[in-house]
Amino acid sequence: MFTEFVVIIPKNVKEVLPELERILKPYNNEENLTKAVIEECYCGDKKIAEEETRKEVSKELANLRESKKKEGTEDVQDELVKFEQMMKSQSDYKKLFEERIKLHPLYGKVDPNCQACAGLGTYTLYDNPNGKFDYWDIGYGWDVGLKTISYCEKDWLTTNDIIMVDDIPDDLIQGLVFLPIVTPDGFWIESTEPWERNQSKIDNAVKNMKETLAKYPFHQAIRCKGHY
Repeated sequence: MFTEFVVIIPKNVKEVLPELERILKPYNNEENLTKAVIEECYCGDKKIAEEETRKEVSKELANLRESKKKEGTEDVQDELVKFEQMMKSQSDYKKLFEERIKLHPLYGKVDPNCQACAGLGTYTLYDNPNGKFDYWDIGYGWDVGLKTISYCEKDWLTTNDIIMVDDIPDDLIQGLVFLPIVTPDGFWIESTEPWERNQSKIDNAVKNMKETLAKYPFHQAIRCKGHY
């Protein structure tokens, strides 16, 4: 999957790709790994214990419901009652599962040689809280017949990939409000949600976009794709 965004860079930048790398580095999921999340490891016999307990609990509750039906003690009146019964059933399942899993002979058993958790049963994942993509590339271009600028980095850039900010026409700006904009100082401006079709909100977003672009005369805009 990928997301599209626009990066603004100064006109006098001699090497475009290193400048893009500098601006986008804070948003790479592989960089600035500071947020820690503790995950449970399902190595060894822990997964077997959970699967067997789930089957046991599901069977026991199913038998209990069947008994209530035969005894005529189960209410099946209206949709609200059915919903309340469903929620109670889920609560009963969770409570019973938590009780039974601790009685399973394999409960808490982990693989001492597990490479993920080293036999601890849990492992830590780190991520970039500002991450937007796993890697990026240049794509889509500005295929709208605008004045463009050519670079020697021909393996990456084409004349449709980069244009002067001042050359972006008003009708194209309305489409830009649905794309994030990354400024030369690395500030990521989130886009308007594409399903937001309230015209007054779109008009306001276009106004804000024009004000943002007006801050960067003699700058260039590059359309990029972030993959994740």
